Amino acid sequence: MSDDRDWRPVGRVEDWPAEGARVIELGARRIGVYRHQGRWYALKDICPHAGVGLARGPVQDRQVMCVGHGWRFDLETGDLTEGPKGRNFTVAAYPVRERDGVVEVGL
Repeated sequence: MSDDRDWRPVGRVEDWPAEGARVIELGARRIGVYRHQGRWYALKDICPHAGVGLARGPVQDRQVMCVGHGWRFDLETGDLTEGPKGRNFTVAAYPVRERDGVVEVGL
């Protein structure tokens, strides 16, 4: 099975803290790329509720918290995990891989 994604290099592994995020831009996209518990994640860097940059928030248990209102989003799926009941907010999630010390995001 082939991978038809357009993989874009976004930096070297050592450019990221052991636990944390950096915001990168790919064209018009602002994406938070996270390293958490030894894994890589990438989410569109904007809360769908208040427009706050998600990468500014703390990460815990594979979730990032929006500093604007305390909502939490799953780093793998982009799904809202904590916020208003009955709402299905989500943010775009992108695949991430590490190859030869380079971090790549798939579009």
